[in-house]
Amino acid sequence: MDPSTGKAAGFGELKGGLLVDGLSMGWCRRLLRDERSVLAEVGVHIGFQCAVGMNGRVWVDAGEEGRTILVARAIREAEGLEEEEVKKLVRELVLKL
Repeated sequence: MDPSTGKAAGFGELKGGLLVDGLSMGWCRRLLRDERSVLAEVGVHIGFQCAVGMNGRVWVDAGEEGRTILVARAIREAEGLEEEEVKKLVRELVLKL
């Protein structure tokens, strides 16, 4: 929804993928604005689609179940970590693929 008009913004229904919920609003805001976020770090290793909501939910789809779960885990586990800790977390998760 486009908040300025209250109408659909043309993105359509999210199909497939995985919904990560229970995230803090602050974490969702950080995911949207921080260019060095966990999303950017995971994107170095895995291509994926993502929709971040301001309701504590993030939808991800990396095409394959294992990769999608990896992205979801990285998002959930990176909350509260510093930049170097995020890089280490993502490297460890990618090695498990």
